[in-house]
Amino acid sequence: MGQLAEQMTYAVKVYEFQTRKAWVTEAETLIAAADLKPIASILDFGCGPGKFSRMLSREGHRVVGMDVCPTMIELARAARDHRNQLY
Repeated sequence: MGQLAEQMTYAVKVYEFQTRKAWVTEAETLIAAADLKPIASILDFGCGPGKFSRMLSREGHRVVGMDVCPTMIELARAARDHRNQLY
């Protein structure tokens, strides 16, 4: 991983720590409102570092994350924690 990606990884971790509770509540609200089937195929366009994609895949959904920023895709791949995620 390059220096920029390492810096972005650190920045994302700090941001996630500071905003996790509010973000998780919002994400859970969105997931509930979407009324997803038990196993849905989801496109997360503009996935950034893949935080929402990871949350959805942990719920059993198949997620493809896309982002125009190669660094964000690199971060998402590095943080991938489930086989149902593709970036």
